[in-house]
Amino acid sequence: MLICTKLEKLFAPVISNVDQYCDLGSSQQCEHANREVSLRAPKSLHYGNSESLDFRVMATSAFINEGRKYISQSIPRKLLVVQFITAHAEAGVSPGRYTEAYAEMQLKHRHYIQEKAKLPSQKRRRLMLKQERAVTKGAMEALEGVSYQSGVGHEDNVDIEQIPSPVSKGYFKPIPRSPQDRIAYVTFDLETTDLIRGGRIPHITQIAASDMTPKSQREFNCYVLPKIPQSQEAQRISGITVSSSNVLMVNGKEVETETIDSAVSKFLEWLKFYKKVILIAHNGKNFDFPVFMTALASVDRVSELCDVVIGFVDSLPLLKKIFPGQSSYKQENLVRNLLAATYDAHNALGDVRSLGWLMKHEKVTDKYLKDFSFSPEAVKNQLAFNRDKTKNIGSLNPLIAAGVMKMTTAENVAGSGLCLANLRKIHMREGEDGLRNVFISKNSHGQARVTSCRKTLDTVIPKLSEFFDK
Repeated sequence: MLICTKLEKLFAPVISNVDQYCDLGSSQQCEHANREVSLRAPKSLHYGNSESLDFRVMATSAFINEGRKYISQSIPRKLLVVQFITAHAEAGVSPGRYTEAYAEMQLKHRHYIQEKAKLPSQKRRRLMLKQERAVTKGAMEALEGVSYQSGVGHEDNVDIEQIPSPVSKGYFKPIPRSPQDRIAYVTFDLETTDLIRGGRIPHITQIAASDMTPKSQREFNCYVLPKIPQSQEAQRISGITVSSSNVLMVNGKEVETETIDSAVSKFLEWLKFYKKVILIAHNGKNFDFPVFMTALASVDRVSELCDVVIGFVDSLPLLKKIFPGQSSYKQENLVRNLLAATYDAHNALGDVRSLGWLMKHEKVTDKYLKDFSFSPEAVKNQLAFNRDKTKNIGSLNPLIAAGVMKMTTAENVAGSGLCLANLRKIHMREGEDGLRNVFISKNSHGQARVTSCRKTLDTVIPKLSEFFDK
């Protein structure tokens, strides 16, 4: 009974102000005030034992309540004293016209921010950001398990398995450019041991490039000795073969070759003649650029390429846009139909020369080249996404067979770095909410890891949860 009486007395002030406490509103104002005080009285400098602390806290209160004009206005020396002073007068200094004008400008800006914060659109945005933070937190809890839980080190069989971080898709958006940028457009082509089949990247047998600058005669051509066998189709089309004595032949004639490391080094040195380069290849997005970026990664030269090459352009969709209705968009057919010319097709050097002719067509403007450009990073990210998709898609076949998700969704799940075991672990930790949070959590490009489509989520997540429950 005595304890009860003492507790009632202790909590009497709280009970008397229950209407204020029950609101449980945002702590943002308190956090803002704490931050402003810490700016004027940093803990690292220890103003606690000096009178200076009182003035710094009062200055903070005046700033929060009155804005920057408190410097030249009357402010209370202490909150409980009704005696006012003029801050600048007591200090013996004048704020001056600049200080007063700056304070007025900051006050107007504060009022603008305060009025803007009252708009419904801003309130919606705050709610959206709050929801995003909740999703991110939920996703991290589902991905990390109880890694940071208090006392986790004292327990046995603790679930601290880390789910892989999200893998971003390649986002093929136009690269930002300034009108003052002096950019060299270089046509580019590869011959390889095969096509890209089942995610397997072929080896390069020839690299060629040609400068599109008017009157320029700069060209690059290099043959590469591959480390894997060629397909019969590649030999027939390109005329490039490797003899039993490991000698590379072009149409039956022996040619000088380089290793892939040496060939890449020479090509990068050739490109460094320019400050900024955009490489153009026909069907480059689906073939030439992924093959070339893979070769660069194998010899650890991707960053060196990105120092000089600011972007890629795939001429195939560009020419489809400019010249609709063509019977065929193969490069040799476009050259024949649009330019009434022929060339040595499927020889990389002939291909880059003829592609330069097409790109110099009067209808191919700089605006089209800009609109159809994309960054080397996009190709790099897409390769990583495809590798994870190839690695993980097999484990998701039971979900596809059971009708839990369609192949498109399964490919997005697999490409984002998740396999069936990861999904099961997430469900075990956080259930449906954890799965949903992980699916819509943002990757490094600000896009949903798997999907943000509500219809897809409402269809797939319950089925997925039911699948794991069984």
